[in-house]
Amino acid sequence: MNYRAEIDGLRALAVLPVIFFHAGLELFSGGYVGVDIFFVISGYLITTIIITEIEKKTFSISNFYERRARRILPALFFVMFVTTLLSIYLLFPAYLKEYGQSLIYVSVFISNILFWQQSGYFDTDSELKPLLHTWSLAIEEQFYILFPIFLLIFWRFGLIKVMSIIILISLLSFFLAEYMSYSSPNAAFYMLPTRGWELLIGSLCALYLYKSHKIKPNILSNSLSFLGLILIVFSIFTLNDTTPFPGKYALIPTLGTALIIIFAVPNTLTNKILSFKIFVGFGLISYSTYLWHQPVISLSKHYLKTDLDSELLFPIFGFIFFIAYISWRFIEKPFRNKFNFSTQQIFQFSLAGILIFSLSGIFINKTNGLEDYKYNFQFNESQKKNYNILSKSINQKLSRRMQENECKIWLQDPKKIDNEIFQNCLKKHGPPLVILGDSHAMNLHNIFALSEKYIFIISFARGNCRAHDKNKPDCHYSSFRKLAENNKFKSSVVLYHQSGSYLLTDNKGNHEKTFKEGQHAFIDKNNINETISYLEKILPHTRETIWIGPFVEYRLNPKYMVSKILDTPKINFVNFSKADDEVLLTIEERESVLNYKKFSSLFSIPENPLKNNCFIWEDKDHFSSCGEALIARSLENEVFLND
Repeated sequence: MNYRAEIDGLRALAVLPVIFFHAGLELFSGGYVGVDIFFVISGYLITTIIITEIEKKTFSISNFYERRARRILPALFFVMFVTTLLSIYLLFPAYLKEYGQSLIYVSVFISNILFWQQSGYFDTDSELKPLLHTWSLAIEEQFYILFPIFLLIFWRFGLIKVMSIIILISLLSFFLAEYMSYSSPNAAFYMLPTRGWELLIGSLCALYLYKSHKIKPNILSNSLSFLGLILIVFSIFTLNDTTPFPGKYALIPTLGTALIIIFAVPNTLTNKILSFKIFVGFGLISYSTYLWHQPVISLSKHYLKTDLDSELLFPIFGFIFFIAYISWRFIEKPFRNKFNFSTQQIFQFSLAGILIFSLSGIFINKTNGLEDYKYNFQFNESQKKNYNILSKSINQKLSRRMQENECKIWLQDPKKIDNEIFQNCLKKHGPPLVILGDSHAMNLHNIFALSEKYIFIISFARGNCRAHDKNKPDCHYSSFRKLAENNKFKSSVVLYHQSGSYLLTDNKGNHEKTFKEGQHAFIDKNNINETISYLEKILPHTRETIWIGPFVEYRLNPKYMVSKILDTPKINFVNFSKADDEVLLTIEERESVLNYKKFSSLFSIPENPLKNNCFIWEDKDHFSSCGEALIARSLENEVFLND
């Protein structure tokens, strides 16, 4: 296979945006598409190698896997070794245990399955997983296991039939990705069946170029290859973590990559741009750069216990590129040379690495993240006391498991209610207290359910469901309206939402997902008015309607929060008092009968989040189980509902 410098340049265009995205540079909001570029490149290169050797009758599965092992495993094992040592020192036991689990899955190339089960790629919690990025390596390895066998079986039937089958599989994979990017976005992002079409686009490029006439540098090839470059750049700077992915939007970077692979022939403008020495240089070390960037960025955040400030980014980038070069020069290159390491040595090395890291992961996981060692040798007495409280709170995530009994009910669909139980509760206790909202309303359901004052409660609460969100009609609580209309009762209704998602924006008008400590935010008056308008529409079905305002929030990743509290219990909160005042003013101006209550009037703001042997929060903005119980006790003497 002839060397193509522009492919190395394309690798640079893939890896750099990924690094900048994971470092938190907002400009590169779609930088994660670098992985999609890598997928297409991998599909192209692997297919070209396989079909060339099949035609020459020199292809063998064992030789293929040997080359993959030489290319992938030495650098990966080196990164895993260093990352494991640093993680043992830096990570809190509960999260070191989680790291141990990831070590097992990475070793056997199924880490994509683990990360799919744990959380979404764009979740705040995910960005601190040192081995998160290995999900894409797992996808490629799974592809490498299946695809050579497919070509060996079907190549005899001719190029056209092989291409037809690949096109059919690609279309099925693409439509599955498009469907699941909305219905099951985490699975769509992480799994081979929804990512396979991207690798197969690269395969189709290889098959097209293998038998086609040589592409010439003319107006058409210049235009199409440059269009490919524009598509990639466009996706890097315009897509973001709210874009449904991978589906139709993933076509932008993948088709752009395909156009470059096919049409960026020598003497085209795109070829010249991507063949610049600086791009080729970054491309040559792109694999090691990709391997190192996530551990360096995530462990830096663990060490600093905060997000990375802009002044730290350049030294960190410099270190990533430096260690990537060292890894490429002294690990990758020597292991690729058959004169340095024989086939037998490579397979022995690979098996040993898989066993060592798998067993290490099992040990770390089974010892609860080396809990005894860290507790006895790393924590001082004050930290031990705080750790004991924190461990209980972290391990009790009942705020997502709704507190229920016969007349304290959590619903999403009124059709699923047990009508006999409902009618008995209605007859015995009168109209229920109704709670509407998102995952924060789940917290509120538990708080009221724990109080003896509120006997009959029905909650329509589901994560990410907010009254003002026009894109989620099923979150507009039609369930409550139907229940009230069918049973002809009027209830007291309480709305409680996650605060930053609808009250605050940044200085660009974008709703913030993670507010940094001390960061200035702006009030979104539009969403305040929309929420009031929504609540006024359901007033005919209610005895009274109460909007509970936001409580203070950490807006810190729980891993930072835990680490900080071990050392200094006092942490700066994001306070919503200005937003409270704005909502009250808007209600007054509209002469609305809506009742707005500040959460701070129900529960005093603690200076120390470790209160009465309870860590009040379980993450950056949700109450823990014991926190729910503390707030419930504070409501016992509160006149909350009008008689």
